[in-house]
Amino acid sequence: MAILHKATLVPSKREVLAGWLPAQPWYPGGGFQLVGGFRLDDPAGEVGIELSLLRTDDGTVVHVPCTYRGAEAPELAHALMGTSEHSVLGTRWFYDADADPVYQAVVRQAILTGATQAPEEVHHPDGTVVPRASLVEARGLPGEGADDAAAVQTVRLPHALEPGVPVLVATWEGQDEPLVVVVLAG
Repeated sequence: MAILHKATLVPSKREVLAGWLPAQPWYPGGGFQLVGGFRLDDPAGEVGIELSLLRTDDGTVVHVPCTYRGAEAPELAHALMGTSEHSVLGTRWFYDADADPVYQAVVRQAILTGATQAPEEVHHPDGTVVPRASLVEARGLPGEGADDAAAVQTVRLPHALEPGVPVLVATWEGQDEPLVVVVLAG
């Protein structure tokens, strides 16, 4: 279960992404709009895992997976996207999830088991909890020959679905075919 707090982030996730994306070699440049996103659950409940789909000004859909941590992870310094002050949880460190071993393990397991994204709940300051519908549906497709040793390869730009290849795919309203967001290789 992904628990989302009704909170303020300063800077916002969008601002963190806007500062980080231009330096990425795979990013086509320009502005972006959020198409949607989904979350996966860290079994230990320590790391937030969010996979966002962004449409750039030229119409390209870009996949950006992030992990959020409540403490700095020095071993991930090279993957730091930025920090933000969360009005409920305090300082959050945003990392390019591709470098995060928690993301790697959770995504691998989602693909191997055919799991779907985590259900989301919004927790309000008054104690009410409201389920939130996701705009994106994600599911693992175990494919052929996938195993626990397979490497996780994040797909940053659109990628064709190849029969039998173990992948995590995402779809959303108006999207004709699933977008491959993660591939298990080897």
